[in-house]
Amino acid sequence: MHGDLLEKTFEKFIKDHIPTYEHVWQNYIGNDSQNKIANIKGYDKEKNEKRQKFSEHTYTILQSIILIKRVVEKYNDSNKTITEIEDVLDFQDTLILFFGNIGRIYDNLYAAELCLNARASINCRQTLSELYHKRHLLVHGKTIPFIIDEEGQVLIPKLGRNADDLNGWYHKTNMWQDLKELPTDTVETTLNEIYQELLSKLKNIFGKFNEDILSELEFGNFKIDPPSQYFSNLNSINLEVSGAVNIGNFGS
Repeated sequence: MHGDLLEKTFEKFIKDHIPTYEHVWQNYIGNDSQNKIANIKGYDKEKNEKRQKFSEHTYTILQSIILIKRVVEKYNDSNKTITEIEDVLDFQDTLILFFGNIGRIYDNLYAAELCLNARASINCRQTLSELYHKRHLLVHGKTIPFIIDEEGQVLIPKLGRNADDLNGWYHKTNMWQDLKELPTDTVETTLNEIYQELLSKLKNIFGKFNEDILSELEFGNFKIDPPSQYFSNLNSINLEVSGAVNIGNFGS
């Protein structure tokens, strides 16, 4: 109700898949009805600066998972057959955009954690280490090999979980010809499985963030101001980001 246009547009998605994101913002960020973070009485300048940074990093994570959602849904609905070079470049575009956003999430999780007195959430991004390794294969490795099955669908090697996983693709030890010996999956299966795993892990991580937030607030007897009863323009189109310092930064 008190979020920005992105949060309102994807309200059902947030509630269904990462409801803990809403809990974190409800308890720690809020909205003062002017699209700035709500007041927490007794919070000093340093605490509020950390809270502002935390809001920007966690919003970026939300934006990134929604971008990943769009990539997956667009690819799922596409014609996946390969008939020309543009089709090859399109699915490579899809892979780079998908895994690039995983890296963005990974980096912003670490930055968000540093803004908290992290205990429950300490080293939270390590739960994404295998996904981040797979991201490294696509973003920093050589072009991943592929074959086309009888139906014209693209098959790529299963991605290794780490550098020691001999059952999956690792660009530093494998060559393209090894594709004949490695297990394969369709691009669609690869993206969907990783996407679902990422959602599950983010739900848990935001839950850990919330534990640390509630602990800090309880320890100092702090409480965030509730939304104003005069909160206006709830249904208007407003591109300002909740918790934004300036108009139009759109969480970037």
